[in-house]
Amino acid sequence: MRTLVIATVATLGFAAAALAQSTPAIPALPKLYAGYNQPEIGPGLCRNVNPGQTDCFIPAMTAGRYVIHTAGTSTATAADAKQQTTILVGNHICGQASPKNTWTGARTFKLDCITTILTDKAVTVSARYADAGATKDPKGPIITIERLGWDGVVDTQISVPK
Repeated sequence: MRTLVIATVATLGFAAAALAQSTPAIPALPKLYAGYNQPEIGPGLCRNVNPGQTDCFIPAMTAGRYVIHTAGTSTATAADAKQQTTILVGNHICGQASPKNTWTGARTFKLDCITTILTDKAVTVSARYADAGATKDPKGPIITIERLGWDGVVDTQISVPK
């Protein structure tokens, strides 16, 4: 019996070690951000405002990188139907785009952006979706927010010298 218990414990230990190795951990935040967390932002933190807007809430004391995925769906009702999606993080436009080609029937337009958050207060992430010559899906745009690992870069910007 004792041999069976030891074998079972050893097997569970090996299984736990294998699982830990197969699930990559998100690199920890730097010491500078002690006291902050990088929580999962799941569907429970999101709400549909109307067919053109869905908001998600990033809790206070959050630090880390996230990728925001959005999708807005419309059904064309005219030959020159148009779509546009804007992603706002707080008061900052993280991304805005409009596909150029026309379509018939239903079409989903997707837009992503990557953001680095460091906040003491809750921050609203908003997907704003607009169309013309089309009917929006009444469920509104969809947002999913995914945690990214910390890569040590605080900011980058592009500049074209004159």
